Amino acid sequence: MFDLEKEIKKWRKALTRNEALEDGYILELELHLRDEVEAGVKQGLDPQAAFAQAVKNIGRVEDIAADYYKSDTLSLSGRPPWQPPRLVPALMWNYFKICMRKFRRNKGYSFINITGLAAGIACSLFILMFVQFELSYDRFYPDGDRIYGVGQEQVSEKGRNFDPGNLPLMAPTLKDRFPQVEAAGRFNEGWISQVRYQDRIFKEEALWDADPGIFEIFSIPFIQGDPQTALARPHTAVITQAIAEKYFGTENPMGKSIKIGDDEFEITGLIHNPPPNTMFKYKIIKSWKTLLVGDMAEHVTRWEPGFTATECLVKLRPGVDAQAFTEQIRPLIHEYCGEKLEKMGATFYNFLYSIKDLHLTSFRGGKIGPSSSLIYVYIFSAVGGLILLIACMNYMNLATARSGGRSAEVGMRKVVGARKDQIIRQFLGESLLTAMLAAVIAVALVQIFLPWFNSLTQMKFSSHTLMQSGVVFGLLVLVVFVGLAAGSYPAFVLSAFKPVSVLKGSFRPRARGVLMRKALVVGQFAISIALVIATLIIYRQVVYMKKQPLGFDKHQKLVITLKGWEMMTDRYETVKNGFLQHTSVLNATATSGVPGSMINRTYVFPKGEQETKGQAFRSLRCDHDFTKVYGIELVAGRYFNKEIQTDTYGAFILNEAGVKAFGWSSPEEALGKLIWDQGVPVIGVVKDYHWWGLQREIEPMIMRVVPDLFRSVTLTVDITNLPDTLEFLENKYAEFFPGDLFEYFFVDNNFDIQYQSEERIGRIFRTFTLLGIFIAFLGLFGLASFTAEQRTKEIGIRKVLGAKVSGIVLLLTKEFAKWVLVANIIAWPFAYYAASKWLENFAYRTNIALELFLLSALLALLIALLTVGYQAFRAATAN
Repeated sequence: MFDLEKEIKKWRKALTRNEALEDGYILELELHLRDEVEAGVKQGLDPQAAFAQAVKNIGRVEDIAADYYKSDTLSLSGRPPWQPPRLVPALMWNYFKICMRKFRRNKGYSFINITGLAAGIACSLFILMFVQFELSYDRFYPDGDRIYGVGQEQVSEKGRNFDPGNLPLMAPTLKDRFPQVEAAGRFNEGWISQVRYQDRIFKEEALWDADPGIFEIFSIPFIQGDPQTALARPHTAVITQAIAEKYFGTENPMGKSIKIGDDEFEITGLIHNPPPNTMFKYKIIKSWKTLLVGDMAEHVTRWEPGFTATECLVKLRPGVDAQAFTEQIRPLIHEYCGEKLEKMGATFYNFLYSIKDLHLTSFRGGKIGPSSSLIYVYIFSAVGGLILLIACMNYMNLATARSGGRSAEVGMRKVVGARKDQIIRQFLGESLLTAMLAAVIAVALVQIFLPWFNSLTQMKFSSHTLMQSGVVFGLLVLVVFVGLAAGSYPAFVLSAFKPVSVLKGSFRPRARGVLMRKALVVGQFAISIALVIATLIIYRQVVYMKKQPLGFDKHQKLVITLKGWEMMTDRYETVKNGFLQHTSVLNATATSGVPGSMINRTYVFPKGEQETKGQAFRSLRCDHDFTKVYGIELVAGRYFNKEIQTDTYGAFILNEAGVKAFGWSSPEEALGKLIWDQGVPVIGVVKDYHWWGLQREIEPMIMRVVPDLFRSVTLTVDITNLPDTLEFLENKYAEFFPGDLFEYFFVDNNFDIQYQSEERIGRIFRTFTLLGIFIAFLGLFGLASFTAEQRTKEIGIRKVLGAKVSGIVLLLTKEFAKWVLVANIIAWPFAYYAASKWLENFAYRTNIALELFLLSALLALLIALLTVGYQAFRAATAN
């Protein structure tokens, strides 16, 4: 039977549980309820129905309390603290409050977790920006999927060679003959040249000779000018904004003329600067037709095999199968110069390559494969993943280590009805919240250290890079991955606790959990040790390349460059002697290039053996003093001699690689051999020397005295009073070449520029390795602290029984030392394999020495012992 007073009493009791309702409020509400019930009875309802209607009209207890709270509080939102925010489920809000409470109560533990994860995410963000930039090269063109370069594959008895360049006439031929081609263009990237406008004069690179098809292929937007007519006439040029500002300032450059080398060019177009993530970097684009009225006309208007300095690009029509088109144009070269190729004993084929993949593709070594850029993308992606893995291991390790402290919480939750999946969600939620907090800190760290990262990588990332969709998406993926990966194991371990054993006090951590913690520590240190070994090997390889004898003397060699060819044809000895007038200038030589810089290839063959032995050699034009100035060692024959008139233009000197390339058994056999059909004799053979860095093998080289092509003067100088010497040289240069820009560099500095990539990689590796070690150190510090805390009673008893501090420290550290030794056993094979694969990219490489592995092991052991030893000493000396 319904008892009204009993039900009102139960209703009032429910009100008293809400902290927002005072006794006066509850009494007021009770009187209001009784009035509502009485009104319902008067309307003909029975007491039970009247009571139910009255309770419904008054509303839920939470809503009533919230209304009273709003009337008493100054909170702008008016939302009671016991209510979750809008759109947030109550259970999730409760989990959030518990998580924040844990952060406050375990500040050290939370600091280690969040700091480690933040450092790992920041590292991954830096690497993500780097990798995304590398993978974005030339992927922004509107029709990029249809743009291809046309290269040449050369097959002969000497093997295969792939060249991304092609013959100058290939592009217009493809456009005229094949309807599949929507647009075709070509360009030559010329030598560094002197550019002048009035009194402004600079040396510039990225100077193209191109035809208008380039603008159609790349869809280059014009700020001023017409892409159809801008390069229609000889001696016209299109310039970028950067060049316009550099030479013309605020003036309108259109219609004005600049001087490039000795030629005048009218500015007929202004275009935007090329983006940084492109392989096609241009500053000034000159009309291709200028080549047709100059000295290069005979080279660019003939089908001459071997002349592949021209980049040939095509845009295929929509729907054209690139593979089928490749097969169609593959033998095209033989239609136009088959007779010459037959004499050479070689077969040339066309092939297509996508410009989107050009940055990540290498055409060297007789094959098409991944470039160093792609290799480093793989390496840095792996490094970022490993460092993030170390951070996740930290979280997992500390969470499982402290699981005993939360066993009572889990037991109580299970007793009051919490399911296993709810507990898993709670702990995963805590992990995700930790990851989100770490991500916020990581973004701040990236912003702070971005200038440093730009300096480290020699790139120009900005804060806007972080807002790019790819980076934002990557960050979200990182947060979810870190949250789930780091929190999954602790969540499943903690949710598996049995409430009976926990509440009876008989709970003991599982042996499997202890083994897992050991495995995680071993994994952390294995990764750190492998990174240390990699860093040491990169450093060792760079040092090896810099200190390895090069076969020539690069020290105190000052090079003065000229703006073009044929500036010293008849007076190079006069120019040299003028510089030698200064007492600090010890000797001089004129050349077409210097070690470390680009020199051309020349197709050469022994007379009468073109079909079997014809091939491309590096060709150095030098004067008679080159070998003396650079200290090149003679193996057989003689050097060039000024007294022998025929040595100028009419004699060759080979290097040992050239002798081997022609199949001669010894340098002595090469002497007297005749080159080309003209019969130019070989008068000497010099010992092999490295023209380029040790990344590349020594190539066959042929040297010849050709004054027309001298473009630089190398001086051996005493650097004791270098400023005075440079002032003299600049004045003397102005006498010989009035109005020209005086520029110089030192051979050793210029040569070492070739190692900048490896040095940069070494710096990046070193930095991220230190970061990985720091994260591992944080985790080990926290774990050692927890271990010492857990063994406090044991330590106390041992001290009472007479144990010494040193004995207790040894007791606590020896187990961690064993883990580090195990980590070395795991890390060494992986590090050795990775280092071996990386060193394969170098023609000349250092050995992988055992001491590098021992040094990394010692470093890891020292870090572990210092970290754990500190905590052990604190525990051992405590009262």
